[in-house]
Amino acid sequence: MTHRSLPTGSAARTDLIALAAVCATAVVILAIYIPRHAVVASCATLLLGSCVFSWRRWRELRLQAASRQGARARQGMSTSDERLRLLVEGVGDYAFFMLGPDGRVASWNAGAERIKGYSADEIVGRHFSCFYPSAAAASGAPARHLEMAASRGRFECEGWRVRKGGARFWANVLLTALRDTAGQLRGFSKVTHDVSQLRHAEEELAASRTEVRSLATELAVAEARERRRIAADLHDHVGQDLSAVKLRLELLQRSVPLGAHARLVEEIRELLERAIVDMWSLMFELSPPFLYEQGLAAALKWLIRQIRQHEGLAIDFEGDDEGEPLPNDVRGILFQATRELLTNVVKHARATRAKVTLRVEHGRATIDVEDDGVGCDLSHSGSRPSQDSGGFGLAHIRERLTQLGGRFELRSGPGLGTTITISAPTEPVPTIAGRESNEPPSRGN
Repeated sequence: MTHRSLPTGSAARTDLIALAAVCATAVVILAIYIPRHAVVASCATLLLGSCVFSWRRWRELRLQAASRQGARARQGMSTSDERLRLLVEGVGDYAFFMLGPDGRVASWNAGAERIKGYSADEIVGRHFSCFYPSAAAASGAPARHLEMAASRGRFECEGWRVRKGGARFWANVLLTALRDTAGQLRGFSKVTHDVSQLRHAEEELAASRTEVRSLATELAVAEARERRRIAADLHDHVGQDLSAVKLRLELLQRSVPLGAHARLVEEIRELLERAIVDMWSLMFELSPPFLYEQGLAAALKWLIRQIRQHEGLAIDFEGDDEGEPLPNDVRGILFQATRELLTNVVKHARATRAKVTLRVEHGRATIDVEDDGVGCDLSHSGSRPSQDSGGFGLAHIRERLTQLGGRFELRSGPGLGTTITISAPTEPVPTIAGRESNEPPSRGN
């Protein structure tokens, strides 16, 4: 048996037009064959009947259309609900569930069961405080979290949570208040993300960074010590030997007639003098002896004289280091850092004048290096000059000082010159082996 579907849309409009035409034809026929008063009565009856029929037909079509739309909407909602369910249950490290206004679990899903360990029969109806460690639950944290979510609309935090059986895990938790159209609180949605692996990775990374910084600090200290040891060896051995050879050669020149070899001996003496000067320059480049014998201020004054003599840059010095004694390693690192900063001024700043200020007070040694050069734009470099302005050297200084518990600050602007402030604590620098860095360097036998 074939079922004919009821007309809708344009087909329904066609049916109504045909009905109106039939009614009009019937009125004309009645007007020809029936008296006037009967025609009026018949027309009224016919029109009333056609209106009732048309209204019923229209209502029937509307109900059918609404029914089909509702069926399609229900089908779409069912499909959406199924997709949402598959999405929620397919995410293994997230738990999505609902709480009532009082904090009791109202719904549960597979993801929540995987993370928390409870089945729906075990957990639905229980208060969500069972997910908190006992200390946090006793302190009222669950109630506070619900209050904050209700007042703010949502509340997010990270902390320890507890699985079934008592095992702890680190979680990111998001609570969202759910309200109806009248604004009444109907409950909360809760999303729990297990971030234990991420936290463990962050802890390992932090531990690795701490270890690297500790090793870097030991390396910087070892570098300063090695510089001092080599300089001491040059002074105590090579320097002494060269000076002894020079004295004996001069004695030979005065006591023995050299005849034709006099010129050769004189050239040898000049070479020895040049070697002694080069050795002293190398020794001072490595580690000026008076840095440890007379202090940081004396070494900085010597450094400034050297730069004035060789580079022609006018440099002023102010301050002293008599306020508090400085450990040898702190002296060495601050001296090397200041030398690198002044080298950057000479190479990159295009300055005509500079100033070095030393202050030792309140447990810190601080050095300011100022110049009147071209400066740099820190708004684009984030206080980190580019390679063209000596950025790699400055980054190295910054890192070394940070490892020692020191500070590095740069102030500059285009055409305003540059001021760099470095500082380090006056306490001895501990090493990995537990030794203090103020011990004297080893000497050769």
